[in-house]
Amino acid sequence: QRVTRPPGDAGLVVAVAGHPRHPGDLLHVLREAGPIAPGAGEAERGHAHHHGALTTVLAASVAVQVLRVVQAYYLGAAIGVSQPLVTYFAFVPLILLVMLLPTSVAGLGTGALAFQLLFGAIGVSAADTFALAVLFTALGFIGNLPGGIWFALERRERPQSPPRT
Repeated sequence: QRVTRPPGDAGLVVAVAGHPRHPGDLLHVLREAGPIAPGAGEAERGHAHHHGALTTVLAASVAVQVLRVVQAYYLGAAIGVSQPLVTYFAFVPLILLVMLLPTSVAGLGTGALAFQLLFGAIGVSAADTFALAVLFTALGFIGNLPGGIWFALERRERPQSPPRT
């Protein structure tokens, strides 16, 4: 079975959106994606036997996302947005996905728009949604600063590897 790749980056969307019939299907699709995701299949196979590490990373990722939702809830409560926590669990993951779209620098603007569309639809004022978006984004930047500093310092200490040919 040959997987054909649509023009542009649509092939990656097809690869991700497809539901594999068995575990090998996804690897096959990633290998066939070629230029869109070079090395994705090999990278996946390289981690296939590290179940403990993968489980730890998955659990940590879920914990971080729950923390981001709870942060948004308390930021909203601090500025007077009185919505239940379940609303934040419904909206914040979608907002975070919108902020990841490569349409702006660090999700600036797209996050504010997503906050406005979702929270505005349930009656939160434009001023409150904008304030919540700015505070949420700022808290994300502040939370990432220690890791960014650590990364920068670690790179300076580690010798640079020669470029691949």
